[in-house]
Amino acid sequence: MTALSLLLAYGGFAGLALAQERHARQALQRTLSNRLQQWFRMSGALCLSAALIACITAAGTASGIVLWCGVLSAAAVALLLMLCLAPRWFFMPPLLLIPFAFSVT
Repeated sequence: MTALSLLLAYGGFAGLALAQERHARQALQRTLSNRLQQWFRMSGALCLSAALIACITAAGTASGIVLWCGVLSAAAVALLLMLCLAPRWFFMPPLLLIPFAFSVT
């Protein structure tokens, strides 16, 4: 469940980053329309909310919120490093986590 919440948090931050013109130009080599920017903003917020729900489901309410803060920190650092070092490859970490995201532990 933690891998799923990390995947959702990374996707949420990636959506919020792509909603900004600077990061869209950096990662996609083009600017996005206003409609696409709004879609990325909304999907980013929904992914972050889904990550919170996944953390609460996995660890209970109090511990889940603390876990969510840790997951948000890890996802933000991972996205920051990917956008700084390899902006065109920022989608790779979630692809590596997909096999572990739905494993039952």
